[in-house]
Formats: sequence, C-alpha cells, structure tokens
Amino acid sequence: MSYWYFRAAWNIGLFTRFGILPSGLVTNTLSFLVMTMRHNRRSTTSVYMSVLAVGDNMVLSLNLITGSFQYIPSFTFLSDPFCKFFVVCYNVTTTFSAYTIVFMTYDKFCAIIFPHRTNELCTKKRVFKFTCLNMATALLLNSPLIFTSETRPNIWCVRYPFVNWYIKLHSALCTIYYPVLPFLVLLFFNFSIIRALYKRKSVVTKQSQRAKAQEKQLTVMLLLVSFMFILLLLPFEIRAIVQYLFTHESTPLYEAKKTFILFATLCPQMLNYAINFYLYLLAGSKFRKDLKALVCCNKVSTSTERATSSSQGTSASTSDVRLSSTETEGQITAISEPRGNQV
Repeated sequence: MSYWYFRAAWNIGLFTRFGILPSGLVTNTLSFLVMTMRHNRRSTTSVYMSVLAVGDNMVLSLNLITGSFQYIPSFTFLSDPFCKFFVVCYNVTTTFSAYTIVFMTYDKFCAIIFPHRTNELCTKKRVFKFTCLNMATALLLNSPLIFTSETRPNIWCVRYPFVNWYIKLHSALCTIYYPVLPFLVLLFFNFSIIRALYKRKSVVTKQSQRAKAQEKQLTVMLLLVSFMFILLLLPFEIRAIVQYLFTHESTPLYEAKKTFILFATLCPQMLNYAINFYLYLLAGSKFRKDLKALVCCNKVSTSTERATSSSQGTSASTSDVRLSSTETEGQITAISEPRGNQV
C-alpha cells in the first residue's frame, strides 16, 4: 500500500514539474507581452497583471530548475549556499506574487468605492511604489532564512533545521504575512467589489458602452484571478495546518500518505502560478484579440486603440463622474468604472 502512495506522489510530481511549470512559463510570457502592448499600458490593472506574470514566472523557474534535479538518479544536491539562495528566492517570489494580486485588487477596490479619487488613488506612479514596497517587504521578511536554512541528508533543503524561540517567532510571522493575510484581505476586497457593483446603478451613455464593456471584462478577469488564487492555495494550507496540529507515529505507510498528500496539494499551488493566462482567455475578448494580433504579428486596429484610449480616459478622469442636474440631488452618474493586481 505504501508503494502505491509513493508511486502516485512521484507521478503527480512529474506532471507538476514537467507539465504545469514549462507550460506556465510560456503562457505567463504571452500574458506579459499582451499586457505591455502600448494601448494596454494605459491601464494600471494591465500594469499589475504584467508584474504578476513576471512574479509567477520567477516562482515557476525556481521550481522547474531545482525540482528537475530531484529526478536525476544518484544526484547529490548542491552546497548550503545554493540551498540558502533557493530558499530565500523561493519565499520572496511567492510572497511577492501573492501581494501583487492583493495590490491589484486593492487598486480596483479604490476605483469602485472611491470613484471621485480615481486620479489620486489609481495611478501608474502608485503601481510602481506598491511594487517596490512589495519586493522590499518580501526581502526583509525572508532575509533571516539565509541564516537558518541548510541542506540535510535525504531531505535536501530545510528552512528551519532546528527550533528555538526566534525560529518559532519568524515562522509565525511568515505564516501570518503569507498566506493567511493575503487570503483574508482578498476575500474582503473581492466581496466588497461584488457588493458595490451589485448596488451601483449607473447611467451609461452610448458613447461609453464599449469602454464600459472593456472595464467589465477587466473586472471579471481580476476577480477570477483573485478567487482562483484563494481556491488553489487553500488545499496546501489546510494540509499544513492539519499536519501542525495533529501528530502521528512515523510508520512507512504514514510517511507514504504524508508524501502523497504533500504532492497532491502542491500541484494546485503550482497551478496557481500558471493558470492566469487561461483565465484571461476565458473572461476577456479584448485579451483574445490582442493575443491574436501579437501571435499573428498584426497591428491592433485603430478603432480598438481608440476605444481603449477612451476607456482609460474615462476611467482616469474624475470629470466623468459628476452630479446630474436633471436627476434627484445626490444621484451620481458614473460614465465608467475606472480600472485601476494576482495574479
């Protein structure tokens, strides 16, 4: 029975390492190229999505390189310096990727909840500041792993090879900062966005209908990325919590089951860094058109660029949100929902 669990874990690992990871690198690169097209760079959400593609590719690259070594027979892993380098880089990139989704969702949250402050809250300058802050915080939080991680025989690379009060404190801080805090914050932002959109009754002019449709597509893409991040991360975190709270006598069968569950929950976690491209294809007709133009080396039509420019202009201008003199006092006519992150 234990052999079956080990064999299943091995096959899941092969699928993850050589199926999900390489394809994710290709699709994230395509997402980055589409989001950095000239007419898309006007949107802060597109900028966040391009940053997310880079962060996801860093995570996938580290896993692909180091994970491939484990399938080489009789391979002895590299020295402690490489172990420390890998542990720090992996934790920094996963944290950075998660909080890129958080900041992207926050950007959209501000655009919908505070439409009059769009010019102030949803700018590319703030995207740059939040991205730098995100990377600096991830580096600062995970830098102590340089001193704690080391290689161990038959285990490969361990973050915390020993336990003391400092290790417990740092482990707790890292766990709270990622993944607990992003999980809770994304739930709050997503439900707040959905609730605000459900309650909002905006009057859309004929001239802004196309811009409104593009903004709606971006909103749906963002929500899909956020919710998929939560959904795919949840099994891995449940496994970690259960393993921490409940102990069991170590037996060959128990270790086999433990390994199988680890790989079975690691697979959707890695899928989280490779699935955004397909979510964009599913939710965004404009993304599909831009991808077709990119792959076929066609120039985006003038009408498309004009519509995108109109979308970004209306979403970035507070003058598009004004009090209607012909309606009841206090009614807001929102010509478009400004588009301000995951994934």
